[in-house]
Amino acid sequence: MKKHVQLLIALAVLVVLIGLVFLLERDPYEAPEKPDFANLIPAREEGSLDKIQVTNNEGSITVEKRGEQYWITEPKEMKANESSLKTAFKTLEEMAVVDLASKKKDRQKTYGIAKGESDYLEIKAFAKGQEILNFAAGKRSPDYKGQFIRLASKPDDVYVTDKAMPWLFKREVKEWRSKTLVELPREEISKLEWTTKEGTMVLEKGEDQTWTRAGETNWYADGARLNNLLGVISKFNWAEIFDEANAATDYGFEKPQAVVKATAKDKSIVLTFGKDLEEPKGNVWVKLEGDGKVYQARKYQLEKFTKEFSYYKGEKPQPTAPDAPAMPSMPPAAP
Repeated sequence: MKKHVQLLIALAVLVVLIGLVFLLERDPYEAPEKPDFANLIPAREEGSLDKIQVTNNEGSITVEKRGEQYWITEPKEMKANESSLKTAFKTLEEMAVVDLASKKKDRQKTYGIAKGESDYLEIKAFAKGQEILNFAAGKRSPDYKGQFIRLASKPDDVYVTDKAMPWLFKREVKEWRSKTLVELPREEISKLEWTTKEGTMVLEKGEDQTWTRAGETNWYADGARLNNLLGVISKFNWAEIFDEANAATDYGFEKPQAVVKATAKDKSIVLTFGKDLEEPKGNVWVKLEGDGKVYQARKYQLEKFTKEFSYYKGEKPQPTAPDAPAMPSMPPAAP
């Protein structure tokens, strides 16, 4: 055997031996150092984001935070659902990258990060006009706690976040809207008036906070049942919304089941309840005076006003007993 061949074999054996030495010296329980993903996305303080833009399979939606309120600005300006948007902004402010899933671009479809995939989302977030986040999101991570994302700054890589995107991000714009049709401070409501097939009922709140039927000083409202009624009208939510009325649809507003008027200080609202719907069952048509849109509400909301008027009659409230005077303190005992 030639001498240079022997040298090559010797070198190969030496390399193998050195590798074995390193393997034997390494602690088998020593965990490999985990990459630091903290610098992949900018730091965000709580309450710092003021605008988000989400593109899903239904279209593109933009929401801005104005003070403590949230407004949809695209596709058109509408009041947004406060609780849902508060959660959405909080998620984007707290979200962190915790792992790398893949560096192979051709595998992104596997993670749902490809246009046309049912889970695909494009998300941007801003603070004071500056873009802070820009990424695409796909499927949930295997533990369902996080989500696979692709950062605009790292278009070939797929990462895993510690938080999943809010369910709202995949919904149409209607689901982003505020569902509150009427909002009145309950303590400021001073008069309720509603008309049904039974006639007209008018309840008024006196200076002593006692509710009586108008013109009948001895007709007192039942406290608990009145509170349920005030609860429905002080924050009245819709179930469906239609921005324009359809001339071919008979909503039943010409012969309403009930017309309800509530007065709080200098503000009054009037709701007109039309026909029940066959589908979806349990809904009823409703409109708000001065509002060109048409709504559906849940039947149970109407039923509060179609009960017999006597249902709301109660006993005269008992006067609250004055607080008992404090007992005089006794002088300390003589030593």
